[in-house]
Amino acid sequence: MQVNGITDLSRAGIFGGLASHSMLLGPTAGVGSLYIVNKALENKSVFLFACSILCLASVLFASSRSAFLSTIAAGFVYLHFKTANLGTFFKYFVAIFILLACSIPLWQGAMKGLIEKQNGNVVVGSTFASREDKWDQRFEEFKSNPICGYGFVSVDPTNKDNSIGAGGQSVEPGSSWLSVLSMTGIIGLIFIGSIYVEALLAVAKNSRNPFLFGVITLLTVNMFTEGYIFFGGSFLSFLFWITIGVCRDQKYLPIENLTNAPNDNY
Repeated sequence: MQVNGITDLSRAGIFGGLASHSMLLGPTAGVGSLYIVNKALENKSVFLFACSILCLASVLFASSRSAFLSTIAAGFVYLHFKTANLGTFFKYFVAIFILLACSIPLWQGAMKGLIEKQNGNVVVGSTFASREDKWDQRFEEFKSNPICGYGFVSVDPTNKDNSIGAGGQSVEPGSSWLSVLSMTGIIGLIFIGSIYVEALLAVAKNSRNPFLFGVITLLTVNMFTEGYIFFGGSFLSFLFWITIGVCRDQKYLPIENLTNAPNDNY
């Protein structure tokens, strides 16, 4: 919503920035913040650190709880692999915690949309009230055909997730991982799961790039509540699959050449 040409940030889920929707902005800004923080640490640039704060602010303004939580999870994973030492990781963690605690007055207002969304769900019934119906429907579709699934990019036409509007038919599964199970069944889960696990193991074993760890963690967590894994027209679907491809390619890189390799090679 806009008031006198200005976007109203006081309403949860309204702010989309340069993206078409707040749910696209959240994870995209999360990936952007990881990338800029990584570059800031490499170059020891205060300016880049300031830019990363703007990206993090966009995550908050998007009012996406899944994007917010996945960005936090990705940040912890990135920091862990960047430090490669439990003691150093703990020192960084304490320093970041103190910094965030001292700066609460500066960013507390940006949390308003997230708090509003959370309170709205609690009033309706639970923390995940906006997703529980969709998750229940995915399980029902899986039960109807557990081997092959209900059909690729298909849901039961009698449920709420199937709608027809001006742009044609649309589906909102509510979870990428559950949609793999419901749409492609156990067979699809085995194939896609093997691709994902192979990518995860490849980047964990061969890569010296903590940024990749962060991105795949962010998308993994975000996809528990966002169902874009099969939607080829979605930027987030493209981002996930290209990340999987880059992670899997790490196994083709000789380990001895990775220790001091610049991150731009990935």
